[in-house]
This record gives sequence, structure tokens and C-alpha cells, in this order.
Amino acid sequence: MNADLKIDFSTPLHNVRDKLVDIVRQIIDKINQIPRADQQIANNDKTHLWDISEDDVLITDAEREIKDILDDNLRVVSKAVEVYDEFIPFLEEGKNIESFLESSDTLTKDACQKEIKKYENLIEKTRKQMPYEIRMNMFLVQCYDLNQSLI
Repeated sequence: MNADLKIDFSTPLHNVRDKLVDIVRQIIDKINQIPRADQQIANNDKTHLWDISEDDVLITDAEREIKDILDDNLRVVSKAVEVYDEFIPFLEEGKNIESFLESSDTLTKDACQKEIKKYENLIEKTRKQMPYEIRMNMFLVQCYDLNQSLI
């Protein structure tokens, strides 16, 4: 069973859900591989303890319930990361800085100080106001790397 469920911000949330729901299929696969202890003593046609069909009603109901729970929680996660929406314009600031530095008519001492102050305020806001992590029922969104990338 693949225990590596590390997810980052580039992973679409529906992929997170699919990976977690896939655990049910992996459990069924492992259960269907448990050999019977009496197989070596008596010749039996049934070689494994259980044979669980993937379309068994209990399995499909469990998957549906897990999907519903995950969908509810993922909706909350997507709203929680909206905290960073105000910083989206700053992702393109590299281009803005280049064009600012290339324009000789706006490149004055006051204009440079104003730009520097803008970025100092952004750094200060990120350090003081942005969360280090966002805890939820099923997920922990660790924000340190994201905060550092904004600075």
C-alpha cells in the first residue's frame, strides 16, 4: 500500500480526493490476498480467506461516504487557502520590477523608495499576518514555504 500522500499546492484538490478514496481499493486488494491457513492441510478450492468484490454494496457505500466527507472537507480547504488571494498579483512582480527599472523617466529616488517601501510592507504583512499553518478536520495546510516564497 502506498503510504505517500504528501500533497503540495500544485496538486489539484480532486486528485487529493482520488488518492484518499483509492485507499479503499488497496485495502480490498490486500484483503483478497490473505491466504487461508487450512490451505496447506486440506485441499480446498478457496485459497484465500475473503473474496471481496469491488462492486459489493458495502464497498460502494463506504466509497460514496468517504467521497462525501472528503468533498465537504476539500471545499473548506479551498476556502482556507483563499487567504492568499490578495497576494496573487505579487506573483508577477518580477516583471513589474524589471519594467520599473528599465523606465528611466520614473526611476527617481522617491519612486525607488516608494517601491522599496511597498515590498517592505508586503514582507512585514506576510510575516505578521499570514498563518504558519491552517488546521482543519482532515487536513493540515503548512504555509511556511508559501509564506517564504512571497517574501
